[in-house]
Amino acid sequence: MRFSAAILALAASASAVAVPRAGGDYWDVSVSTYDDSSIVTTVSAHFHSEANPDNSRFGSRFTCIIDDKPTPNWCDHNGVSADWDGKIVKLSQHVEKPDPATVFGEGEVVLEYSEYNKASYGYGTIQVSKAIA
Repeated sequence: MRFSAAILALAASASAVAVPRAGGDYWDVSVSTYDDSSIVTTVSAHFHSEANPDNSRFGSRFTCIIDDKPTPNWCDHNGVSADWDGKIVKLSQHVEKPDPATVFGEGEVVLEYSEYNKASYGYGTIQVSKAIA
């Protein structure tokens, strides 16, 4: 596994949003920042499926750790840091905190996830936006 020092300095996830999808499916999304800075370091998402609540594919969750780079440093899928068939293709970062007492400043984290399910479901893309306030 590839860990960076940034992981050790993460603040606790402070907020989440449920994004409805067809059939009652939705994503829970949370974001975290460095303890001592305004940079978003972690975006976590958990996909909930009404039709397949116990299926690991549709109950999947993934986390991306980012440093001061334009793309995620590494991702894990269902708790396993490894190569997998999901790709994070867009992730905004460097959300500013105007006030040190504010957990998150104004901004938005946008996560776009494309997946090829090798079973029978083909390609699918979702986009999740989390407003930081």
